[in-house]
Amino acid sequence: MSMSFALNAEPNTVWYNNRSLLQNTFSDDNFLMRIFLPHDIAVPSINDSIVPSFACGFFCAGSATSCDAYIFSIFFVYVSTDFSQRLRWPEIVWFANRDHPVGENATVQFTELGDLVLYDADGTLVWSTNTANKSVVSMNLTGSGNLVLLDRTNVEVWRSFDHPTDTLVISQTLQMGQKLVARTSSTNWTEGKLYLTESPSSLMACMHLHCILPEPHWWNCCNKHVSLRCTQEW
Repeated sequence: MSMSFALNAEPNTVWYNNRSLLQNTFSDDNFLMRIFLPHDIAVPSINDSIVPSFACGFFCAGSATSCDAYIFSIFFVYVSTDFSQRLRWPEIVWFANRDHPVGENATVQFTELGDLVLYDADGTLVWSTNTANKSVVSMNLTGSGNLVLLDRTNVEVWRSFDHPTDTLVISQTLQMGQKLVARTSSTNWTEGKLYLTESPSSLMACMHLHCILPEPHWWNCCNKHVSLRCTQEW
């Protein structure tokens, strides 16, 4: 898989969720990942071997040969010395449409007016940044995994860090009023019952309206991010 895709995007760009995108090709994979916007990372040296980075695209949690429900997401990739993108399951750090997955030939459109929009294959509007007519002129993915829309002076008009899902990456903070909401299960990306939120005095773990101090086993820690996970079905 070669790095033959754009490292940033300008308005009036469309990406189709089909085989035209870079994707994993192993039929026994229990996921299907299609990349269209990676972080601009220097190719690692021979000594580095594989370097972790970020990319965004379409993700499906299911057999790579029969996937039919995709989410627009940001995830970890691993850039190797042979210019390929390697993926370890399931390094997803942000997603736009967790409760409304889309199908084959859905589109992500960076419109001429500066809006980033997700449409299902039948034309149904699924998700939008609502940034039309806000002087957005470019989009890129930062080295910290933050998808940003920028104006002509490189001021951030919209960024994924302001809309956390179930994961915080390094340099991202959970603001007052925001939540990290656990997935229903490892293969079901819809909102579960467990969530983490910031209160005026502490960080609170909650299940519906019942909140307590977070237990250590609710955290899944890696070298690049911290995720909220359920350890049992609720």
